[in-house]
Amino acid sequence: MFTVKLYRRIADGHRGGDPQTDGSSRPIVFSTKIVQGLEVDVHQLRPNELVEVAVRHDNEGHNTAFYVAPSGRPRPEGFADEIEFYYAAYIENAHGATTEVVKF
Repeated sequence: MFTVKLYRRIADGHRGGDPQTDGSSRPIVFSTKIVQGLEVDVHQLRPNELVEVAVRHDNEGHNTAFYVAPSGRPRPEGFADEIEFYYAAYIENAHGATTEVVKF
């Protein structure tokens, strides 16, 4: 069993407090997604631009793909608007040790 921790930044003007800002009036919110799977594959789709982290959840064919792209660059072309891009993925083994880091 593997655990994948995915991190992304989203500008969010609806939260209060004293957030970090990106130079605009909109605060930056950091979001983490944690998923588990039996197998994790990392595929370089576009050098220095885009990596796919594919997670196989079970033996019945339930798979999910996540995309890692450099933070601060324009969104990669050719993807639907609902596709989320992460700036980093940390892959951990069953003992909690990080075995691979995917980030730019």
